[in-house]
Amino acid sequence: VAITGMGGAGKTALAAAIAKQWSHHHPVFWFTIWPTLNDQLSSLLFSLGYFLHQQGVSGLWLQLVADHGQVDNLHLALEQARGALHLLNPKPLLCIDETDRLITDPEKVTPPQQQLLSFLDGLRGMAPVLLIGQQVNILADAHYTLEGLTMTQVQMILAQNEVPYTEADAARLQANTGGNARMIWLCTALCRNGRSLADVLDGLPETAVFQVLFARFWQSITPSERHFLQQIAVFRSPAPADGFPQDAAVMDSLTARHILQRDGQGAVSLLPIIRDLDYDEHQRLSAEEREQAHLAAAGIRAERGEYTAAAYHFFHGGETAAAIQIWYPNRQHEIRRGQAAAALAIFEQLSQRRLPETEAQALA
Repeated sequence: VAITGMGGAGKTALAAAIAKQWSHHHPVFWFTIWPTLNDQLSSLLFSLGYFLHQQGVSGLWLQLVADHGQVDNLHLALEQARGALHLLNPKPLLCIDETDRLITDPEKVTPPQQQLLSFLDGLRGMAPVLLIGQQVNILADAHYTLEGLTMTQVQMILAQNEVPYTEADAARLQANTGGNARMIWLCTALCRNGRSLADVLDGLPETAVFQVLFARFWQSITPSERHFLQQIAVFRSPAPADGFPQDAAVMDSLTARHILQRDGQGAVSLLPIIRDLDYDEHQRLSAEEREQAHLAAAGIRAERGEYTAAAYHFFHGGETAAAIQIWYPNRQHEIRRGQAAAALAIFEQLSQRRLPETEAQALA
């Protein structure tokens, strides 16, 4: 089943609600595609193999361990996965989110992308699969496109956020946003400190766009909230909340306004549409400020043994030698964790000529 719709329509929220109900009686596997981080087959197989291993079917996992995290035989990997899913009862729900990030240009599909697409297509009929994205490039048996929220649903969100409104205000909000759930949440987030919904709407164009709404939101938040958003914008995947102990109150505030989300396992992240807008704001920082944000993220990742992620942030923080120093001693561990492709994407951009001799040899 494919769920599509424009950014902010509520695709991930709907899929999460389905997964939550499903998990009452069946296991659920959830995989979010992050470009350059896990948008290759080895990352999906590593996550899926471990999930199936947790369900008591370890064939794929043992194959990956034996091959040191490498995927040399797509057919064998697919057969291992299909065999494991055939044995499982009840069947798990497989959720693949942000599938549109897998292919940005359908006419320029890379071999790794095609490999991942072929693998996902090969799971047809073996287990229920939920595909989520603005566009889904995998053939689905059923396809649902999310439309805008109804007037009643808009009023429910306003009431939930204790935003006073008139019927005319609610109708105007729905018309301005096209019923887009994320835009409506942003509008409610602007209704603070006594600011009315009518006043918020007066400051918007007749047809609201995300960039305008987020710019208004950015101006309305506190310096500490702005600083936190700049720090978390550099993370490519959910960040550990305990990496920001001084920002606990800020995280609570942003979570209450549906800007930040928690995964229930100690990590926080921004929804993709919010992250993209936040990163745009982040790009307005000076080069030094951006580098400092990456270096802070590198420290957080390194402290938790996420060496490939740490290397990524060191690289973008301008510390290329540190990226090699953190990754090279831990390379076998990271390769076995399915991080080879993600690491290669970082290090193939480096030139030995610009590195000290020791790091240049390690890079080679």
